[in-house]
Amino acid sequence: MPEKSKDQSSRESAMDSGIAADTKSLYSMLKETAEKNRSMPAFIFWKRRFTSDALRKMVDSLAESLRSRFSIPKGARLGLLLPNSPPLVVSLYAISKISAVGVPINPKSSLREIENVVRHSGMRCLITTDTNLEKVKGLASEDLIIIVARMQDFISFGSAIRRSFRHGLKYLDQEELSEGVAKFSDLIYTGDNGAEEDYSPSEVALLAYSGSTSLSPKAASLTHNNLYVNIKNLAEWFPKIERRTITIAAVPFHHMFSLLIALLVPISSGSTIVLIEDYRNVDDILNSITEYLCDYFVGNPSVFKELLERKDLLKYRIGTVKVFIAGGDTVTEEFARHFEEITGSSIVTTYGTKEVTGVSHINPLDKRRRKYSSIGRLVNNTEARIVDDETGEEAAEGSVGLLWIRGPQVMKEYWKNKEATEEVLKDGWFLTGDMARIDSDGFYFLYQRKREAIVSDSSMVYAVEVEEVLKQNPSVDEVAVIGLPDEKRGEIIKAYIIAKEGEKISEKELRELCDSQLSEYKRPTIYEFRSELPKNMEGQVIKRILREESLKEGE
Repeated sequence: MPEKSKDQSSRESAMDSGIAADTKSLYSMLKETAEKNRSMPAFIFWKRRFTSDALRKMVDSLAESLRSRFSIPKGARLGLLLPNSPPLVVSLYAISKISAVGVPINPKSSLREIENVVRHSGMRCLITTDTNLEKVKGLASEDLIIIVARMQDFISFGSAIRRSFRHGLKYLDQEELSEGVAKFSDLIYTGDNGAEEDYSPSEVALLAYSGSTSLSPKAASLTHNNLYVNIKNLAEWFPKIERRTITIAAVPFHHMFSLLIALLVPISSGSTIVLIEDYRNVDDILNSITEYLCDYFVGNPSVFKELLERKDLLKYRIGTVKVFIAGGDTVTEEFARHFEEITGSSIVTTYGTKEVTGVSHINPLDKRRRKYSSIGRLVNNTEARIVDDETGEEAAEGSVGLLWIRGPQVMKEYWKNKEATEEVLKDGWFLTGDMARIDSDGFYFLYQRKREAIVSDSSMVYAVEVEEVLKQNPSVDEVAVIGLPDEKRGEIIKAYIIAKEGEKISEKELRELCDSQLSEYKRPTIYEFRSELPKNMEGQVIKRILREESLKEGE
């Protein structure tokens, strides 16, 4: 390992206690921002501006409604089945104010996946949209309150009509509210302020679930301190992020990386966020860039590729964006340089997991100091090790090994999963399971994700989850799932199927099975039926070979 830099040495003393002396909750940070920047827009949604003061008033009203009307106690879990939108922002900070626990959920999740998170988290309340109400209203009970929000309540009438048309809604006010279901807009304009917060820095503030929610859900328990120190880390990385800075959030907030860098950091800094509800709608993105002359754009590499495919790209004011921040997947040096040449902007790559509160590594903004093919350097107050996979000892300098991370942003535990926690947390170190190396300048390079995952439609998909669903077909003997590169979606999913001897399986019945059990982005696009799969001496499928064969076929 290279010698420790001065900033890395200073980190170690900060990590001794793990708790920042000045830890603040999300609500406390919002309150400070609102007091300093009352009239400045906190966010923009469908061209409508919401000031920091207006945001705080909605948050206060919702928090008091949750506490007094629904008797939500401190520490209760509340689900956020919402797209990037005002209801998500308001709910997140209201949950913080009553010292409850937010549980972001992918709004594209299937009912089965939602039920698993509700059960595993012990959820007391689920906040969702009218477009998802039909799917989840059957979950309402004495133990689970459902609050339904309409995006139309947060946009102009003309925009509401266009949005209704886009989503196929029949009416602006179409849903019938039943017992156990409350209306979001009735709870945010009451003017109630309520009591002040009562929280401890070590208490859990968020449960960050992985993409795999169909099996045994696994959620990182993130404390107020975890969130605060990483918000601070990123705020220090952004140069002069201030009141008039504008960030486009074109990433889904149910991912911890997205939530941290595209929402929590800008809100705490008093800058403005442009919320993109459909983060794959390139027209909305380009129009927003041109209209608001944004400084930062947080997105996924698949979106960056779609931007470059636009023949009319340069008619938009794409060059006003100072930095494009990539999350969810890496970009090649060749692509990054080409992107920068065309747009005149910079691309910055990052690395992190939900267990380290979204981000642990990030590249410098200065092009002269950046290394495109790397995941960057450690953020403040953080250290890492590269460990030999076989010996468990620290790897030789420049060697590839397992990446371990330690710092005050490392999660408290996996929620209700002591065994899984003990597997990945060792003496304060988080064992990422990813293979990496570090160079003499302190830059880290990612080589392989040991925990197999596919990035599809900007969301993490675990192969084992898809495989378990496919195995429910009684005629399936073996199955292997891989991800293949796709320009539009990042990766598409391919499933290899071996039928039991003497039995036949149709692709149609497998697709119907996946349709009933998995969210759309988790469903295989390609099926291939085989008589055998390549395996090693231990009988494990060698997916690398399957991937290489598929890539060769596509040449």
